[in-house]
Amino acid sequence: MIEPGHKLLYGHLLLFVCSVTYMAWWIMSFRQQPNTRNWETGLLLVGTMLTGLLAIAFLFWGVLFPETGTAWPLVYIILAAGAVLYIVLLVVTSRRYGRPVTSELLFIALWFTLELAALAILRQNLFSGTQTLIGVVAVFIVSVLNMACYMSYYNQTENLKFIMGIIPLWLTGIVALAISIIILS
Repeated sequence: MIEPGHKLLYGHLLLFVCSVTYMAWWIMSFRQQPNTRNWETGLLLVGTMLTGLLAIAFLFWGVLFPETGTAWPLVYIILAAGAVLYIVLLVVTSRRYGRPVTSELLFIALWFTLELAALAILRQNLFSGTQTLIGVVAVFIVSVLNMACYMSYYNQTENLKFIMGIIPLWLTGIVALAISIIILS
């Protein structure tokens, strides 16, 4: 039997690996030298996609079917609100501000939603109220910073674009690792 929180642990560890491979791909692709082999960046991108999809699967599995406790009703409310949030962000960022839509917007909304749902589940059995509150605050702060990077990306110089692209990867990786460490403790 899987111990409480292990599905979410696996999801967060995979998310950490995903963020590391995504950062490696970002660095290699952004700073691509003439002698860089395309298969290396392609391999990193495939690794990013596979670990990202597995992370999403484990996180959804963990929040919808927790090892102990129940997902209803808070998790379902969070997931529904996350879908609405994505639609609102999509409309506002593209129509109101003219920002080209990219997959990163989906990643930001999905990450925010799954982290809040995971924290709700972890609060039932593993996390103290203080740990949960710190997690929620961290998720909100990181999400705001990620949106700031997303919105300002196309208005930056090439060097700042590199930084604006890597900050969200670094921040989400740190949060995923921190949650993994707390689950293990």
